[in-house]
This record gives sequence, C-alpha cells and structure tokens, in this order.
Amino acid sequence: MRQNAISQGPMVPDPAELAAVATEESRMQLELKLKELIECLLELSITVYDFQPESNPLVHQKIQELISQLSEVDSYKEKLMDMMIPMEVLGYIEDGKNPDLFTKSFVECVAGENQFTNGKISAMKACGFKKITIGPNRSIL
Repeated sequence: MRQNAISQGPMVPDPAELAAVATEESRMQLELKLKELIECLLELSITVYDFQPESNPLVHQKIQELISQLSEVDSYKEKLMDMMIPMEVLGYIEDGKNPDLFTKSFVECVAGENQFTNGKISAMKACGFKKITIGPNRSIL
C-alpha cells in the first residue's frame, strides 16, 4: 500500500500488490480444488476396484463428479496465466518426484554459493583491499 501523494490521506492500494494478492488467492483456491480432485479420483478408484454390477450408477456418478472437478480446475487457467513455474520443477513432477526436493536442493545450492562468496569477501578484507570507487569519467578514484 502506498499513501496518496496529493492528499496525504488514506492509503491507496498498489495495483501490483492487488494483483499479487488475487493471484495468491487463486492459487490457494486451485490447491483446494486439486485436493478435492485427488479425493474424487481416490473414491472412483475404490469404487472401480471393488466393482459390482449394482454399483454401476455409483461409478457413473463418480465419473460425472470427476468431469465437474476437472472443469473447475480448468477454469483457473486464465486466473493463473502469469504464474511462473521453473521447468526443473515440472521435470521433477513428471519424474514422479516431490517438487519440494527441488526447493531443498536449490536452497542448498544457494547457501553453498553464499558461503563461497562470503569467503571471497573475507579473504579480500583480510588482504587489506580497499574499496574501489569509479568516478564519473570511468577513472578509478
């Protein structure tokens, strides 16, 4: 939120913040819908696994629920078009791996690089290097 510069009055919502909040709400709603879809698939698989001829109407009902659930999930594609998902995460999902493993390895990699950079900075400070400033005409001051 930012304050209105002219009137110094109440806070005016930033359009980028509003869009981020709307995207986050849509993402959370999609997450809930996906959980419902998974539950519907589980119920259908249980019904089909123990199929009896008299359970045919129940199978049809579960299939109709599944179609409805898939339609609801599909409706979120327009709301989440600008959401960026790294290709590596999609690769993890396609390989049947938990996407949290990608996050864990990424954080470990960044932490390692951070330690390496901090080591370089410490070494430069220990050697007595001074801060180098470049002036407006590209000369070192």
